[in-house]
Amino acid sequence: MISSDSTAFETMLAFAASKISKKKFIIWTELWDYPKLLRFKLVKPFIKFMTRNSDALITAGSKAKRLFIEFGAKEDDVFVAPDCAVDYTNAKTEDLRKKFGLGDKKVVLYLGRIVRYKGLDFLLRAFAKLEEKHKNVFLVVGGDGPFEDECKSLARELRIKNIKFVGHVIDVASYYKMSDLFVLPARFVHDSVPSEAWGLVLNEVMSVGKPVIATDAVAGAFDLIEDGVNGFMVENKKVDALRDALEKILLDDKLRESMGAQSRRIIEERFTYDKMFNGFKYAIEYAINRG
Repeated sequence: MISSDSTAFETMLAFAASKISKKKFIIWTELWDYPKLLRFKLVKPFIKFMTRNSDALITAGSKAKRLFIEFGAKEDDVFVAPDCAVDYTNAKTEDLRKKFGLGDKKVVLYLGRIVRYKGLDFLLRAFAKLEEKHKNVFLVVGGDGPFEDECKSLARELRIKNIKFVGHVIDVASYYKMSDLFVLPARFVHDSVPSEAWGLVLNEVMSVGKPVIATDAVAGAFDLIEDGVNGFMVENKKVDALRDALEKILLDDKLRESMGAQSRRIIEERFTYDKMFNGFKYAIEYAINRG
């Protein structure tokens, strides 16, 4: 049995069923930032028990692996199947720069659900400061969600001029290729989803050779971003730190080009479906061969 999400009731039932039926059991999860809500605190002892008594454990990356070990897993029992996403390198795309009349502006892209923990308001505040000094920058916001109206109001309050909210996006490849820089500005929140579990948009935009910025509230950033090489990881909610990272990349054409090439290298070397497949393969073989 392989079950995803160690906090799910279904996973707990599957674990119990596996023990009763004497079947092998593997947990596969992205969980790295354990929620602090009461219901999660109540089940935490059982999740630790499952962690210690599963036949193997599969994680999306290094942060989730660390949490498993903190919960009592032996390092040899934990396998990384790195989260992977579609490679958009050869995707057919539309010329959105021409469509939106962006010309030679340096385009910052946010693409994803507009929910509080993804931190779009943090990016808006940083971009507003950037725009005060540099007029040749533009922010494109793709996606929708319950936090959208609040973010649009904030953009008006901050008097951001070079910004476009495009709503729900289907043709993501065109937006990735249009951008000069991608930002995932997530924050930690007190909720059942307390931060960004991975951030597959980083994989996607890096596949087309773009530099990225993310915060320390994004699990995938710890594995996907080599700080200063293909982008930057900044502390969440630190507006000036994000503004400085934006400025460093957008104002240096050679650095931006180099970082984009390094993003592509990282995807090709470490975040392929073969790598993900092997993480599962080795974990399953390990579980089967355990006494």
